[in-house]
Amino acid sequence: IEFYRKVLKDDPANVNIQRRLLALLVGEGRIDEALAMARKIAAAAPADSDDDDGSLASTLIALSDFKAGKFADAEKAFSAFPKTGLSTIIAPLLKAWAQAGQKKYDEALKSLNIDGGANDGFAVLFGAHAAAINELAGRAASAEQGYVQSSEGRQRTNLRLTQLLGNFYERTNRAAEARKLYDDYLAEHPASTMLSSAYKRLESKTVPKPEIASAADGVAEALFSLAGSVQQQSAYQAIIFARLAVYMRPNLSIAKLLIAETLETDRRYLDAIDVYRSVVSDANYAWAARLRIADQYDSLDRPDDAIKELTQMAKDEPTRYDALVRMGDILRRHKRFDEAAKAYDTAKKRIPVLSIEHWSLLYASGIAHERIKKWDIAEADFLKALEFDPEQPYVLNYLGYSWVEMGKNLDRARGMIELAVKKRPRDGYIIDSLGWVLFRLGDID
Repeated sequence: IEFYRKVLKDDPANVNIQRRLLALLVGEGRIDEALAMARKIAAAAPADSDDDDGSLASTLIALSDFKAGKFADAEKAFSAFPKTGLSTIIAPLLKAWAQAGQKKYDEALKSLNIDGGANDGFAVLFGAHAAAINELAGRAASAEQGYVQSSEGRQRTNLRLTQLLGNFYERTNRAAEARKLYDDYLAEHPASTMLSSAYKRLESKTVPKPEIASAADGVAEALFSLAGSVQQQSAYQAIIFARLAVYMRPNLSIAKLLIAETLETDRRYLDAIDVYRSVVSDANYAWAARLRIADQYDSLDRPDDAIKELTQMAKDEPTRYDALVRMGDILRRHKRFDEAAKAYDTAKKRIPVLSIEHWSLLYASGIAHERIKKWDIAEADFLKALEFDPEQPYVLNYLGYSWVEMGKNLDRARGMIELAVKKRPRDGYIIDSLGWVLFRLGDID
């Protein structure tokens, strides 16, 4: 940013540099500065608005109008977007919400055109927003149908759609349906912590506020949807959309998480921590954010800060074990095996009944205990893990190799390691274990 500013001092009319600077400012969340640059670009090169970076200027100006309640001006701007590239997704979504802001609900649904036409490929994405617009219009039955169809249109359960539909069920006195929806999501994503607050609401019979309560919420949701849609293809575009979503709705924590994840990918760990900290006040995402803060500290080679965070989390939620597992993993990576074993032991005590989902905890605990010469505990952990997942190659390999080193159960160890090799035929560590057990058994060839 500072280098581009220096270039513009020498060449203040260079629109290409202005566009690059605009994108960087938005990506950093410096929206006030970006708006000033966008207005310069729009004044200097209105004919270039169909350029990808040029359209960012138009988008930001229109969003500024939207935020000020100038929905008609925003609608006009979105209608003028080009009908090519990413704009075929952006324009209908933003235009529809600008129309919803004017209570032109039928026109908004028509803009989305979810029944076919040019936007048919985006039916799932547009359908969720059509559902939200229907709910804003007071059409509960149509809203529910839209949410359900969008959820069913995906190959895997989607967090945000689960939250939107679950929120709808909770607010319409259908707690059982909400719980089933959340359970189905967790069945596919057992490690997720994102629905913890939803379960707490169900237990306390607390009715949540609507996820999308206004057109401004809706346009922020649309921008977040776009960020999620392009995240795998372009982190650059994803963070811009997410920043714009937060500009339109500063408390949209799920968009902040996406921003932090992108910063994390770029190894900007301190910046990621700052964003995660801004989410901690939101009960829906606080736990996930705190776990990720610990991960950032570990990435910065500051394990003690990570352990401090996780220790407090374990105290705050004395029935949860995931912070303790994360703590054990970090300590184990730093070869602090005695502390790691204690963390894993405490985690295991918090689990009423161990099941297949806990095999990795047992595996990690086994490693930590083996390293501190507590083999009885380690062996029990490994064997318990294999009860749940008899063909887990890493457990088979570690236990088999350990037995070989001890000179015990050699034939069984060989069979276990051979099975591990079949499961992971390109894993050099496991193949090396097989070579070692064969050597110990005298099968030199």
